[in-house]
Amino acid sequence: MACSIKNPKKAICICGNSFRLGLVELVLSPSVVVLILMYNTRVMSFIKAGNITKGMYLKFKDQPHLVTQTSFMSPGKGSAFMRCRLKSIKTAQTVEFTYKSNEMVEELEVTTQRLQYLYHDSDEVVFMNERSYEQVSVPVGLLEEKLDLLSSELEVYVMFYDEKAIGA
Repeated sequence: MACSIKNPKKAICICGNSFRLGLVELVLSPSVVVLILMYNTRVMSFIKAGNITKGMYLKFKDQPHLVTQTSFMSPGKGSAFMRCRLKSIKTAQTVEFTYKSNEMVEELEVTTQRLQYLYHDSDEVVFMNERSYEQVSVPVGLLEEKLDLLSSELEVYVMFYDEKAIGA
């Protein structure tokens, strides 16, 4: 039985000879019927710590963090290392961490959506999707330096990770 799956995403496939649904493609022998269930399959992207730059989103201690500052050090003796200042997406706390330059670090896949700014209160900023009228809130701690730039009905690109807003 020959079976290949290209670019797995969420899918439920029932097929005979061959079947294509979105980005899922199956090739089977004619006498085989297959049921495939895949949920939340995510391709992990790893980079070397020496390639970390400001503005990247990394997974640190199983939590999403924004890289706010980097400093590459190459001492005369020993291996090079990268010092990073990381800001937690969930708590907005800042942490400094040092990686060896050849250490592998998981980079997070962040998507963006164009949303309209509505208002902000003491603990969150609210945006709206103009097509679906869905409202999305982002914690003030993640946008504190950008709050002064927001004005009513301004269109902003809001970043999402795991279908949750993490910044603008």
